[in-house]
Amino acid sequence: MKKWVFFDVGFTLIDETRCYVEHVTQCTQQLALMGIHVTPEEYYGQMIQASKLGKKPIKTVWERYTELAKPEWSYTGERRYPDTIPTLEQLASRYHLGIIANQGTGLVERLVAHDIAHYFDLIISSAEIGMKKPSPDIFTYALQQAHVSAQECLYIGDRCDNDIIPAKKLGFTTIRVRQGLGQYQPENELFHSDYTVSQLSELLEIL
Repeated sequence: MKKWVFFDVGFTLIDETRCYVEHVTQCTQQLALMGIHVTPEEYYGQMIQASKLGKKPIKTVWERYTELAKPEWSYTGERRYPDTIPTLEQLASRYHLGIIANQGTGLVERLVAHDIAHYFDLIISSAEIGMKKPSPDIFTYALQQAHVSAQECLYIGDRCDNDIIPAKKLGFTTIRVRQGLGQYQPENELFHSDYTVSQLSELLEIL
């Protein structure tokens, strides 16, 4: 019997499409100042290809061009998916809900602004505790805080490298949401996701 359902945030509960558009624009503009000319479309296409190869798209593509620090990530353009609240509303009536995510400071405040913070009994953000996926430490920390075993939990995220693989290694049942750049990542043969969905509301057909 599963007791807890843990979620990633970006491209799982929250649509980061506009954030990526802004980030790509900032990257290509900064590169142009260095005399390196690449269109936003070309740059994003390279990010897709990096994802298909199982690489980290933001880091991989930027470092292809320069060793200088990349532009800071902005959360300004993030939006809640239309099916996020209806899905959480139903799941919260049957499970404890939690978050395990690589996020900057202020995650709780942003979730409050999106009107979803109150659905979660536990919110674990990498910036707040100094642990980061794919390290198993952040997952183990969440389990300790929830006083539960991995076998009693599900983990839901969009990326194989940061979400599915480390959670599976610990014994979570995993569900992959094919949204954002994570949808292009190849599955790991040894630590394959248990279920895949194309949008959050499809969880209600499984859980």
